[in-house]
Amino acid sequence: MYATTKEQYENQHRELMEEWQIRHGANIGQCGFAKDGIVYPNVWFSLAEEEERVLFLLKEAYTVENPKLVWDEAKWLSHQKCMNGCEEDCRKCSITGSTFNPVAEWAYGIFSTKENVYPKYDDWLGVSSKKIQDYYIARDALLSRLAIVNIKKSSGVSASDNSDLYYYAALDKELLIRQIALIDPTVIICGGTYGMLRCLFTELGKLDNMNDGHTKLGKIKIIASCHPNSRTISKADKYKAVLDNYIAKD
Repeated sequence: MYATTKEQYENQHRELMEEWQIRHGANIGQCGFAKDGIVYPNVWFSLAEEEERVLFLLKEAYTVENPKLVWDEAKWLSHQKCMNGCEEDCRKCSITGSTFNPVAEWAYGIFSTKENVYPKYDDWLGVSSKKIQDYYIARDALLSRLAIVNIKKSSGVSASDNSDLYYYAALDKELLIRQIALIDPTVIICGGTYGMLRCLFTELGKLDNMNDGHTKLGKIKIIASCHPNSRTISKADKYKAVLDNYIAKD
């Protein structure tokens, strides 16, 4: 059941994360755990009805500082709390650019699409400027409009093992379905996770290229992409692939 207000979402999502932690033993220090979800509920629940609500379905989050740490990735992305527990914005724990810079770029393209025409990748550089501080401001404003959900929430690592991710997709299937329903997105971008999404929703068909395609789940537009951090394709080509699939007819 989706949340209709910020307060309803925060209460139900907090209870869901607590249930998840107990299942994995993170509440008693047996493993690390990364909470996720809507980055900035104040922004998400103020979006107009015609505006897209975009959820990025990623693989796993991790921290090298403390593998058994329980932290909140959503609050980290909104600079409310860093992964090491700092209450204030902490640049030593700054947002991982290799993943979340492309996430922001793809979000820019989606939010800026007009009449089925999306801006060129180079237009993003004009918006964000070449000054690094201006780039951070533009990027963080886009991240604040998103939801981030990881397939695996406990004891994440930097190099994901797909067999491990499929295991967690099956183990936490009910919880992941509840989380996605609670967030109620209009678009889901799978960052190398379309196969795991199919484990959750078996009505989804197999795509010819599991990392480049599009389909529908009810009223939700599903975009299959490589992981934002993939080094096998250029940033501009990743951007184009995602946006081509976004404007394509289902």
